[in-house]
Amino acid sequence: MVQIQPARTVTSQAQRVGNQPIPGFQNGYLYLIDHAAVCVYSPEGFPVLTIVVQIPNEDNVGAEGLAVDSDGTFAIGVAYRTSPQVGRIAFYDKYGQPDGFVASGS
Repeated sequence: MVQIQPARTVTSQAQRVGNQPIPGFQNGYLYLIDHAAVCVYSPEGFPVLTIVVQIPNEDNVGAEGLAVDSDGTFAIGVAYRTSPQVGRIAFYDKYGQPDGFVASGS
């Protein structure tokens, strides 16, 4: 097997510490989800989103997954512990500002 492109090394500001969430990758972005806290780093290794997901009038909110679009917008799957447990998809623009919610069922 011949490598056509040179390997690229990216040094990230993300820190890995024991007993922490395992990082994920989406479209070149590294992300960490710790309950409702979400940190996302760009393909170049810079932090681009650091938020605590909040749903108006809901408690015990937890981020469950993340997707990054090619334009830098984010969709975060959110569950909150009401009875019964329900969820939403929270949208954020490329600057980390909330851009709406969509109910995803119970």
